[in-house]
Amino acid sequence: MRYLSMMVIVFLVAGCATQSQRQMNAAQQNITVSMSAFKACIQQIEGTPAYNIVNSKSLITAPKPTLAQMTDDTKINAKEKEAIFKVREHTDRCKQDLLSALSGVATAYAPSFLDIWAKSDKMTVELVKKKITWGDYNVSKAEAIAEFARQNQIITAEINRGLSQQHQQEMASRQHFFDQMQQWSYQQQVLNALNRPSVSTTNCNSFGNNTNCTTIGR
Repeated sequence: MRYLSMMVIVFLVAGCATQSQRQMNAAQQNITVSMSAFKACIQQIEGTPAYNIVNSKSLITAPKPTLAQMTDDTKINAKEKEAIFKVREHTDRCKQDLLSALSGVATAYAPSFLDIWAKSDKMTVELVKKKITWGDYNVSKAEAIAEFARQNQIITAEINRGLSQQHQQEMASRQHFFDQMQQWSYQQQVLNALNRPSVSTTNCNSFGNNTNCTTIGR
């Protein structure tokens, strides 16, 4: 019984991941898989001839716009307008798939994605209405992406901090359980010792007419 109890203690305290650790691992895996699929979907734009005219003018899949793109003082023309709407239709499908994937265990990131997509749509409207140039569009989009990255860093830090606190609470609870099990195991040993059958030994020595006996045990 004592052996079984100690095995349970070892398993619960040292051999099992906490709920917070499982959540963190699941979230990280979900984000990695989701973002890989999203990037692959977006990168298809580069291989689509109909989108080439937009690829040369704007930030689509590149990490940041080129100097030429940021200083482009031209405004959108009819062909570019037609192409950018096709690009938007393609990216909307990618975005919807990403949101569906994030709805699992990484929902905290969804608002930041929705925010940057709303900003991008607003910039596209300004571009299509010829209120801004391609250069203005690219600079604003790059700034929005940088802010998006900062927001995601904050979200990640908040998630990690919350999970760390949860992990510490779970480990404290396990330690308390460990202490209680140790105390219970000790009490069981004491009770078992008290419950053992009494065994006694009597030794007698005789000297002349006198006999001396000594009893050892209970």
